[in-house]
Amino acid sequence: MHKMTSRLCKQIKILSEHIKVPGRLVCLLLRLVGLYERGLRNAHDLQIRRYIVEFSAIPPAFDGYTILLMSDLHIDSELCMAPRIEKILTDTPADLLLLGGDYRYRLTGPDDLAIERLRGILRAARVHDGIYAVRGNHDSRKMMAALSQLGVHILDNDSVQITRDGSSLYLLGVDEPHYDKGDDLPGAMQAVPANAFKILLVHTAEIYRQAEALGIDFYLCGHTHGGQICLKKIGPIITNVSAPRRFARGFWQYIKMRGYTTTGVGVTAAPIRFHCPPEIVLFTLRCAHAD
Repeated sequence: MHKMTSRLCKQIKILSEHIKVPGRLVCLLLRLVGLYERGLRNAHDLQIRRYIVEFSAIPPAFDGYTILLMSDLHIDSELCMAPRIEKILTDTPADLLLLGGDYRYRLTGPDDLAIERLRGILRAARVHDGIYAVRGNHDSRKMMAALSQLGVHILDNDSVQITRDGSSLYLLGVDEPHYDKGDDLPGAMQAVPANAFKILLVHTAEIYRQAEALGIDFYLCGHTHGGQICLKKIGPIITNVSAPRRFARGFWQYIKMRGYTTTGVGVTAAPIRFHCPPEIVLFTLRCAHAD
């Protein structure tokens, strides 16, 4: 029995990057077994998670620098997430707010509702050095232009230098790499000094090998929703990303590069979550050699 269970778990892990399950079927099955309402409550249980992350390469002037990460809002879904997001942002001042893509729920159609809800959310943010965003696979160019009009700095295969007390770090962002293959990290790095501390914002974990080879220090992404539906002993049933399963959620390490994949704020396909709560993440950067 143990060997059979192990084989089943292995097959689930292999298939999890490729399975496409209709949302209506998931909802129907959950209603039949009486778990739909619990999953819906879980999906609304948005939390703020706080982490201290140490780097030996970070300039001492950025010791204590704070970064908020939000991804996969899918804000025009049937979930009522905007009030909770606004409350968290109001109560959590930071130096930067990073948006990791997938701001709308559907792949096509009007985005007016998503933009309207994002307007209120962004108004609640209390950040010193601005709001930066990359495009996800749900987001059109038109929508990114609308975000720009709301005061968001769009990172489309480029970088920005952030300075503090004469020192700098660089924030880089690339276009969506999973479906559209629009990423150009070498192009984004053209103006970045080789020895600079580099943070990469990208919708998915797909380009982790290239990022490490090019000297990225901290890789921030989303897209997976952490699996959205996870089993206690198996983890995510579906990851929907061409990267190792350990990259589907939370902190990970690849050679010298550290990464974090957020479970995201919203949902896709079905308005439910299990063993995978939604989150907004606050990172506090620390110099490993600071007193």
